[in-house]
Amino acid sequence: MTRDRLISNAIAKHGAAAMHAAAQRALEGDYAPIRALGFDAQSLGDAFAAQLLAHKRMTPGEQALEKIHAEHAYNTMDRKP
Repeated sequence: MTRDRLISNAIAKHGAAAMHAAAQRALEGDYAPIRALGFDAQSLGDAFAAQLLAHKRMTPGEQALEKIHAEHAYNTMDRKP
């Protein structure tokens, strides 16, 4: 089965927002959540592919909420040298 098919199956079972959040955790180094959804991501490339596909399948409302969270995280991150 292809990587995209495995990701699609996990999205169908758990939802796009859940996959998006799990993929973000994997991009941060924690692969347990994405693997718990049934996608055995092995690399940052796998995690990014999952996040990209999940984002495309999220509802407009889910995408808007994710954007708000991302903007908040960016605006509150420590930028000290």
